[in-house]
Formats: sequence, C-alpha cells, structure tokens
Amino acid sequence: MAMFLASITFLLEVFSIAAGLVLISLSKEHRESFSAAGWLLIIVGILGAICTFYYSMHYYNLGDFAHAYPQMMMTEKT
Repeated sequence: MAMFLASITFLLEVFSIAAGLVLISLSKEHRESFSAAGWLLIIVGILGAICTFYYSMHYYNLGDFAHAYPQMMMTEKT
C-alpha cells in the first residue's frame, strides 16, 4: 500500500512539472504572466519529487513495502 501511495504521489508531481512547462510555453506565446506560476509549479514539483524519493527509500529500508498495510495497522493475535 505504501508503494502504491508513493507512486500516486510521484505521478502527481510529474503532472505538476508538466503543467508548469505548459504555462511557461503559453507565457512565451501570449505574452501573459503565466511564467511565474509555471516556474512555481516546476519548483514545487521537483522539491516534492525529491521528498517523495527520500521518504520512499526510508520506508523501503524499514520494510514497509514488503506488506500490504503499514506495520502499525497489522496486529498479531496471540
């Protein structure tokens, strides 16, 4: 489950970067002020991707990707 959530998060960050690139290209064609919003989307997308990669590796090293649910949700019956 954790790997699935990390994949969705990374995909949304890629969409953010792509939307930023589209806004920058629109600002060059139409001479409008989309450039600042485009750069903001690109910067936030890149920083988010770095954060997602870091925490994905952290959770992978903890072994959270080996189970369908996080460890705290799994209870052992004795």
